Amino acid sequence: MPDVNPSYRCRVRLFTKIAENFNRYFSNIGSSLAKSIAPSSCKATDYLKVNTLDSLFLSPITPSEIIDQIALMKNSYSKGYDDIAIRVIKHSANELSSILAEIFNQSLEQGVFPDQLKISKVVPIFKAGDKTKVSNYRPISLLSPFAKLLEKKFHTRLISFVDKNNILVDNQYGFRKHLSTELALLDLTNQITKALDEHQTMIGIFLDLSKAFDTVNHAILIKKTRILRVKGSPA
Repeated sequence: MPDVNPSYRCRVRLFTKIAENFNRYFSNIGSSLAKSIAPSSCKATDYLKVNTLDSLFLSPITPSEIIDQIALMKNSYSKGYDDIAIRVIKHSANELSSILAEIFNQSLEQGVFPDQLKISKVVPIFKAGDKTKVSNYRPISLLSPFAKLLEKKFHTRLISFVDKNNILVDNQYGFRKHLSTELALLDLTNQITKALDEHQTMIGIFLDLSKAFDTVNHAILIKKTRILRVKGSPA
């Protein structure tokens, strides 16, 4: 059997090194930034308004729910590491629904997200600047469609609990039904216009948080969810 082309081996080593550099940067950037954040004299829990009487109840996921959710998934959704296309899942929705319902309900009951569904295919997307610097790329994680289905079903139950107990403030826009970021801009515009009409002065302070989700303190997050009565196995 002839030896592999040397130039091919060289390219493989180069691509492997590039992938390892991206992986090293993306894996450590969150913790590195978190260490640089100065400790606060205030407790995160001091900002919580605790008026929740009930605890989160995760009702069982039904096969019909899964079928309906699969129908809503876009065919353009990129494949995850398992390389399963949405079209395939849609064609097999009736056959898969009962199996997925059983797996998902076990996950909710035990409070364990399946390890296989945590695996993602990470694609670096160039932002701007020098293309040779890994810091100028942002990672896009492509999860398995089955992971997205389980996330969606849990999200539906969690957001129902949050809305029922009025946990979020009225000015929390984005990722909420009927409270888009466009409405946030409209609200700001109305406040500025009102202030100008009343000959008042408006001052705006805008913050752009770097790697906000990557630097979330998981211990604080879990503590806050427990105080808000999102507790038990699902927490």
